[in-house]
Amino acid sequence: MHALHNNEALMRAAIRDHRTTSVLLSLTFEPEYSKYALQQIILLLAIKTHENKAQLGAAANISCNDETLKLYTDFFALFRRAQVGSLPMHFELLLQLLASIRTVISKNPKTQRIFKEAGAFLNLTTLLNVEARVDRIPVLCREVLKTLTALMAGNNKNKVHKHLSLALALESAAYHIPCVR
Repeated sequence: MHALHNNEALMRAAIRDHRTTSVLLSLTFEPEYSKYALQQIILLLAIKTHENKAQLGAAANISCNDETLKLYTDFFALFRRAQVGSLPMHFELLLQLLASIRTVISKNPKTQRIFKEAGAFLNLTTLLNVEARVDRIPVLCREVLKTLTALMAGNNKNKVHKHLSLALALESAAYHIPCVR
């Protein structure tokens, strides 16, 4: 059972109180709680934002410029922490985090913009630049490409073409790196 599921007021309160989100983000590194914590984080990331303060009232508004953006930024800090971890569960968590971005976007396509504001493209491409284990790069590259594709869905063709060129270059590099080293 999801503690936050179907309770928008509780989810908004959790986003406003950074202690709650910090605990959830930390629990992703505890093997017995990781899956559950990630489910809760996905629910928070996918919450509908209200651009118009009149929709919710000024006090309850969550815009992508404050608490929500902080949650997304803190979420990307998990990627760095998972990548430098030495346990096999850290790499699996990294792959789950990438999949969770795709899940959030599928639940609420408007989150693409918030992910972009939180530096998604830079954070995702950095994953490939700092991966120390060559054997992981092809798998990581595929997952990053799938995530970048989800982030670009619905964009105009010029933007997609520019980003697709970058993605193809990354994919090509990922398959050549094991041969170079």
